[in-house]
Amino acid sequence: MQVGKQVPYIIERTGHSRDLIFSPVEAPDPKRPSVTRWKFPLSQAGLPLSQLVIHSTTKLFDRSIRFYEVLKNQLGESYERNVATQVWMRTPNEKSQPLVIALTERMQSDTLWIETDNGDNPPIALQRLQAFFPVVRLLYKTTNTEPCDMVYGNASATAPRYDVSLIANQLLNAERIPVTLGSVQTIVPTTSPLKGASGGVLLWAVLAIVVVLLLVVVAKLLPKPSSKP
Repeated sequence: MQVGKQVPYIIERTGHSRDLIFSPVEAPDPKRPSVTRWKFPLSQAGLPLSQLVIHSTTKLFDRSIRFYEVLKNQLGESYERNVATQVWMRTPNEKSQPLVIALTERMQSDTLWIETDNGDNPPIALQRLQAFFPVVRLLYKTTNTEPCDMVYGNASATAPRYDVSLIANQLLNAERIPVTLGSVQTIVPTTSPLKGASGGVLLWAVLAIVVVLLLVVVAKLLPKPSSKP
């Protein structure tokens, strides 16, 4: 948005990816001593990760690796949402290869959990986690020198439809000037107490207010009782 108006834009999906590197943090579960669990705090919730790559220094193992995140339902109860599960095998004679996981759904929380059951074997050692995300560019054209505000996070908002998409190729091939994002500011939306109420509820609310006003008017019009005995 610029000067209170929305600026038409197009989204360029480049096909490239960038990665984030995370160091594993062990988080043992006392109730399951044979399970090794790692915690990976992410930079923020809802990252659009497309691929996970984990590296291990262990030479010999056969494990089922589970990736998940912990969410809360409407009642505030915690539950685990499975992100991916895959078997990972390695022998001393083969070249050490990382485990690559393709993600089909967007992360919802800001923490990724990885766990595996070692059984009667020694636990495997994780070296690092690479999380890849796609590079997406937002292109717009403006002649105004005023700064622009990028507003996001409204899940109920629909995608805009602009005629500028007809000249998308010209915008993609035009000379570009990169812009720098400022600090993130959280906007608290203002809500009406009647927001989300159905038409029937609003009708009854209005009728109740009218009845109360009529009773007040009638009470004022009635003659006051005499103070004499």
